[in-house]
Amino acid sequence: MADRGVLCLCKFFWIVILIFLLRASITDNTDFQFLFEIIKTNKISILMTEMTFHEVVKHLVSRELDKLRPLCELDFRYAYKRLTGALLSDCKKSALKEALKTRYNDYFKGVCASNLKAQFLDGAALSPALIFSAYAKGEGFFSSEAKKEQFPDAFNFETLKAQATRDNPLILVSKDKDFDNNYVKSCPHISVVETFSELFSKLGLKAERDRFPREKEVFAFLTKHTDAIKDSLDTALSGADLFDDSLPAEHQRIYINNFSAVEFPQDNPEMSVFHEGSLIRAELTLTARANVYYRYTDYDSLVWDSEDKLYIPAGDETEGETEIDLTLDITLSLETDKAGKPRKIKGLSVLDNNLNMRGNNHCFVTLFPQHDEYGYK
Repeated sequence: MADRGVLCLCKFFWIVILIFLLRASITDNTDFQFLFEIIKTNKISILMTEMTFHEVVKHLVSRELDKLRPLCELDFRYAYKRLTGALLSDCKKSALKEALKTRYNDYFKGVCASNLKAQFLDGAALSPALIFSAYAKGEGFFSSEAKKEQFPDAFNFETLKAQATRDNPLILVSKDKDFDNNYVKSCPHISVVETFSELFSKLGLKAERDRFPREKEVFAFLTKHTDAIKDSLDTALSGADLFDDSLPAEHQRIYINNFSAVEFPQDNPEMSVFHEGSLIRAELTLTARANVYYRYTDYDSLVWDSEDKLYIPAGDETEGETEIDLTLDITLSLETDKAGKPRKIKGLSVLDNNLNMRGNNHCFVTLFPQHDEYGYK
């Protein structure tokens, strides 16, 4: 059981911010949701240095830039044009980097303000001479093995160390061996733990954390209630318009009748769990088999009007029903029991990025995969 000072007035160390963004050593998003709940109760506070903020943004930009680097290469853009017929705009690496920097700078500011309620510390008051002297003498943060790469860690640690008091101790959560040294251990009112489980135990909150459903528990619940999810999809999407761009746009009508089955990716389900009072909100991706009605004019029955540049129907329409698979991003609202475990599906919504039922957008589908791009078998 944690002492009263740690439980009530603990200041939470900056490394947690870094772990949160970079997902280092974290396999369950629920730990972060529980952390957010603790922050709301003011049991702990988050400290953040300006240097750490910019280092996190820098890392995120670098990670995304590695993924998008081909867009800046001329060979890639030419290859893309040959395959798709579409021309990608010129993309300079410097412009892409600045755009990513602006985006993640704003994103991280939002996370710090809303989820973490972080208190920023300005390290300008810390004398660089203090750090350089410690490095030269092999003292302080460099007492074990002085390395130039540890300068950012040393500046951050000394900035944060000044905040630690008996009533407001610091807890460092990190597996970084640079913080596993005698100097850090000798600093009063500072402790080090390696995992969130150790942190929650130190705060006296392990039992409360154990009652907080994990993603795996929520996923197991959902896989046992696929019929209820299917019924919720029927309510949300029955009558929704679909669109097949291999058929003439002005001569088709496709819509969902109902759903016959839903399926989750078993190996690596894409799901995030958020706890909102007595409710659980689960965001996930699934595959739903939809029974759809279709009506369209056969391509063989269309006559091309070269003057007006459009097809004119010259025969009967084709109509019928078939089944297609749709990949949907959905949000589920789950009621919980007294123990905080999911017990009932309360609501479902489909994210607008791939299926918008209330606007003029349609979900693009391939009604007949055996057709070529002109609609012929």
